[in-house]
Parts: sequence; C-alpha cells; structure tokens
Amino acid sequence: NSSSGNGDITLANTTGNMLIGTVNAGTGTVTLTSTAGDINDNADDATADITGGTLNLTANGSGKGIGIANGSLDTDATTININAGTGGANVHDVGSVTLGTPTVAAGGSLTVSADTVLTLPAANLSFGAGSLDFTSGNGALNTAGTLTTSSGNITLTASNGMTINHDISTTTTGDITLNADSNTDGTGAFINNATVSSGGDLTITHGSGSTLGTYSAGGTTTINATQAEDVVISAEFIAALNDDITYTALGHITVQANQTTS
Repeated sequence: NSSSGNGDITLANTTGNMLIGTVNAGTGTVTLTSTAGDINDNADDATADITGGTLNLTANGSGKGIGIANGSLDTDATTININAGTGGANVHDVGSVTLGTPTVAAGGSLTVSADTVLTLPAANLSFGAGSLDFTSGNGALNTAGTLTTSSGNITLTASNGMTINHDISTTTTGDITLNADSNTDGTGAFINNATVSSGGDLTITHGSGSTLGTYSAGGTTTINATQAEDVVISAEFIAALNDDITYTALGHITVQANQTTS
C-alpha cells in the first residue's frame, strides 16, 4: 500500500507480479511498471485499487499484462495510459475516465470500462487477433478513431447513446457488438456516421432516435430496438448483409420493396 496526499507515486518491479492493494496519489500521477510480471489487483473486487490524476501502467513483458488475474484492475483516475504485453489489459474505473492511446502487444486484448463515462483516445486502434471491449456504464460512448481487428471481437457498450464517427471493422472472423442502450430504457440513441463491417456476426441494440447507417456482415445480423418506435429497413441496409438478419422492434417494421430476405 502507498499514499502520498496529492504527490506523484512511482513504483517499479523487476521480478514477479505486482499485486496492488491501495495506491493513492490523490490528484497526482501514479506510474507503475512491472517489467517481468503482471500488474494485478490483490483481490477480486470492484473497489478502486489505484487513485490518481493520471495513471501510467506498464506490464509489457512477454505474455504479461494488466488486470489479467483477480478480476479487472480497478482505478479512480482522470486519464489512464496502458502499455501491456500479449496478456493484454482489463481495467475498470469507478467514475469517468479518458483512455490514452494504448500500446498492447500483438495478440493481446484490451478491455476498459468506466462506471460513468469512458472517453476513447483520438487514435486509430488496430488489434489483429486481440479483442477490443469498451464500456460507458452510465453515459454515452463515442468513437474518436477507427477500430479494427482481424479475428478479435469488438464490443462497445453504453447506457446513454453511442455515436460512430469512425469506421469499425473485423476483417476475418471477429464479431462486432454495439449496444447503445444497455439499461434498456429506450433513450440510448445509436448514431452511425461511418461504416461498420463485421467479418463475423453483427449485433446492434439501440434506443429512440437512432440512425443505423452503413453496415456489412459476413455472419448473422441481430438488431434489437428498445423503444416503441416504428422501424424502416432500407434497401441499402439489407443489400449489404450476407446472411440472416433478425430485427426485434417494439413498433412496426417496414421493409422497403424489391428486397429478398432469408
């Protein structure tokens, strides 16, 4: 355990894993480096282990990562910077947080959630076989750069709306799941101003006032509406899908003419 009021804290570990009980720098910067091991919570709970203004987390040894045992690494921060090995990273913030541009070794996955609002980095993220999973637990989630994997899945979750301003794609078999209304109260609008292209399955959940935009999917497409609005499915939307589509709405569904569905 370590506490510094509002001063900076820097801890380094060169052998074995770094297990975190409580590190509290107030509004100061916390820098944790584990060159030969993981950085993990010492207990599987949701209580903030690390408190600080900016958190710099590095566990980039071969096969190593951050928050890969004992559940996620739990934080209370303003900004989080992640540098992880192929073990990837799983970080949960108890408030609102901004994710800096992450570095994760090829094949590693990245999971970052905020209990309130997660702000994504203004950078294009490409993860190959690794998965991307981002969550705003009580707010909106908006893209700030393209998101790309090959076989890794991409999952975006928000309770109060989602805006896609940058392309999202899985180039081979990865699935894409986009949930703009995770609390199913009907208010989580899904606005797509870009192109979503899934090599695998595509799942979208949206509330009222949504714009589905441009999509393609190599597998099955499932769309769930959480509001009692009528839905019109465009000719362009259906033409871009290569397999079955299931659309569950609380209102009427109108499919534009001259389309064949299976």
